[in-house]
Amino acid sequence: MIAVKAKSEHGIPRLQELGFLLTAASEVARGGTYEDVRHALIRTKAQLVGDTAPTGNTAARRQGTEKAGHYVDNATGALAELMRIELLDRAPLPSTANAAKAYTETRFLLTDEGVMWLELLEEQGEPAALDALLRRLWKVHPQLRDYLRLLNAVDAFLVPALPWSTVFPHGSGPEGRDVYVDALVAHVLESGDTPHRGWSATPDEVRQAITAYTGRREAFAAKRGRPPYKRSRDFVAACDEAVTVLALHKAGVAVDYISFEILRRWTQDLLIANFSYWVPRPPSGLRAWSTATLTELDGAPEFARRPPGDNWVEPVQELLPEAFAAAVRQEGGSSFASVWRVRAFVCASLHINDAAFDGALRELQRRARRGEVPFDLAFEVSTTGAIPPTERPFRGINDRYGREPVFSLINVRRRQEGVRHDR
Repeated sequence: MIAVKAKSEHGIPRLQELGFLLTAASEVARGGTYEDVRHALIRTKAQLVGDTAPTGNTAARRQGTEKAGHYVDNATGALAELMRIELLDRAPLPSTANAAKAYTETRFLLTDEGVMWLELLEEQGEPAALDALLRRLWKVHPQLRDYLRLLNAVDAFLVPALPWSTVFPHGSGPEGRDVYVDALVAHVLESGDTPHRGWSATPDEVRQAITAYTGRREAFAAKRGRPPYKRSRDFVAACDEAVTVLALHKAGVAVDYISFEILRRWTQDLLIANFSYWVPRPPSGLRAWSTATLTELDGAPEFARRPPGDNWVEPVQELLPEAFAAAVRQEGGSSFASVWRVRAFVCASLHINDAAFDGALRELQRRARRGEVPFDLAFEVSTTGAIPPTERPFRGINDRYGREPVFSLINVRRRQEGVRHDR
């Protein structure tokens, strides 16, 4: 078992979904046991997957929630985090699936602050509760503070990436890895003059970070008698992680790669930051940007968000043709482009979140049908490929049959004179 100690600062917990904290606290308030919390988190994940993604990691597809080992890490992680931020009384928690068998009937107690927090959730809704939660997370997680301060100090935090096919257009095996690393180091340094990217490093520092990171993975795989990289893309992913961690540390954010994945997801859900690997603008790579202006007063953060609303319709309308053209060029000149590339271009340009873009795009589709904008919009469901796991699907527009599919392709074309739009 583990005991949650009273410390002022902690690393980022392994909770991909910030909503797990709301779920766990609500279950505790209903008198739920550890087992009830575990089941509730599985249901929450299933709902989130159904709402946001058609593919990928799906709790919705997993049955047999009676298995004691399923979601123990999430249940323990959520409860431990609630204890750290003083919304739950401190108590021992199981650290393994085997230990969890002894905790199935264990109940927990909300603190007075926890009771008030859930009352805030009930009376004012999830946005107010998440704001209160953010202020508590800010106090105990220096990595969160440093990341948000970084994004508010730069135009966009940028980590350049280099596809394997760019170095080896005709393919190559493991013998090409040294050549790829040389090319990646050069690419990172060539991209160094990008304005306000938030960090810099010498060629030796970049190379050392890559070789150390990949070397650890190779040593780990060797102990288990298996190859560290089954495909070239796996080696490229490891190199990308290495450069990302180096960039974050150089920018003053001391996190490992998994913690960074969690941070960027949390801040995206809170509508205070956004990120994408798919902005169709050189250099390619990860971009992260603030979607709220941060001010600090007496150690407490205040965020002036740029939330979804009608005020984004005109700015998105102005950028949409340019974003579509950029995405088409990157995808080889097809008539349709990936929605997530177009969205990434606009969101990075306006420093807004995906939800703001999606709401504006739905309104522009309505206006385009009435002929009120200088272009037509068409959407398609891709029959090949899948939405990247870091991107969110686009929903909210019905097809001709009244269904609401997950659209992955968009076409923006200049409106032809004489065509009726009152359909």
